[in-house]
Amino acid sequence: MPALKLARGEYVAFLDAEDCWQPNMLEQAASALDAEPDCVLAYSNCEPVDWTGRPLNTTMIGADQAHAPSLDELLHHLWPIMPSAVLMRRSVLQDCRGFSKLFRGYGFEDVHCWLLARERGGFVYLPSRSSGGERRRFQSCAESSVTTPRRPGSSRAWCRNATAFRRRS
Repeated sequence: MPALKLARGEYVAFLDAEDCWQPNMLEQAASALDAEPDCVLAYSNCEPVDWTGRPLNTTMIGADQAHAPSLDELLHHLWPIMPSAVLMRRSVLQDCRGFSKLFRGYGFEDVHCWLLARERGGFVYLPSRSSGGERRRFQSCAESSVTTPRRPGSSRAWCRNATAFRRRS
């Protein structure tokens, strides 16, 4: 986690290379965490877009999961918290030792990190896409024969105070 060692701000954010944030995502998430000092992580919904940037008129988080999960919910359900939609306290990510390499090949390193973070405090869910969130770019048939999204975390970037630090995969 060389980027995390360089981070000096109170919060860290993640941004996959194929994703982008809404203009006010970091401000809204930081304000939410500032208002809730016992919470360790703020996240929002995602707006999937196609390869041209057109919204697909859906979201990653459905109505049944449109709230901050309890630890019990995280243990019993795969919760749709996308790394690029997260802002978390740097101290908590350090306590969790970042994303575990043990789960990287299986694609669950973020899920494992969220579980460890939830043990340390509550989460804040920002329900409105307009109040933050990311625009998640999906591959199209023109780009690939696959019509599923790219694997989350395939090219994750760590950001601190709007300055991105890339870590080697």
